[in-house]
Amino acid sequence: MGSEVGKPLLSSSGIALPKVGGCIRVKGTFTFDVSFPIGNNQFDGVEFQMDPAALIIVSTLSIPINNVGVVNSSFHGCSKMWKGISMRSKPGANATTRLNMMNCTVMDAQFAISPESGAILNLSNNNFDKNWAGLNLISFNGGAFSLGLTNNTFQGAGALLPAYNLQSPAPGTMVR
Repeated sequence: MGSEVGKPLLSSSGIALPKVGGCIRVKGTFTFDVSFPIGNNQFDGVEFQMDPAALIIVSTLSIPINNVGVVNSSFHGCSKMWKGISMRSKPGANATTRLNMMNCTVMDAQFAISPESGAILNLSNNNFDKNWAGLNLISFNGGAFSLGLTNNTFQGAGALLPAYNLQSPAPGTMVR
């Protein structure tokens, strides 16, 4: 049994999510606006099924520190590519967005993970496969982020899923 989130915009506060096992299907945008830290409240063994153009946001727009942990889980598109996981901090604030991901698989995303200013990203023993880009390391708002990488695999073991509507850049294109 799974949960369906993000129709069209939903936050993680106030809803019951399967944090151990189970399935979460994301339609539209799903924002983690409360912490799910490694050790006592992380997502463990969860399958995240991503609809076309779906987006997961780890955000500090409503709290100063957001710490999300995901272990032994998978993120994958269903029929077309999805946007990816975006880490966003409140502009001008002393805010920290942290994503700890261990032993996970991320597939079929346009940009698997996009950290922005104030983000702390710790990735260990993950597999990034068939994404347009595994990590989008361009800081759009001019600040710094921290990146820890240990034993991750970035590969393209087959054809990408078709682009979602209006995707740019789309699979098979190159931007210079």
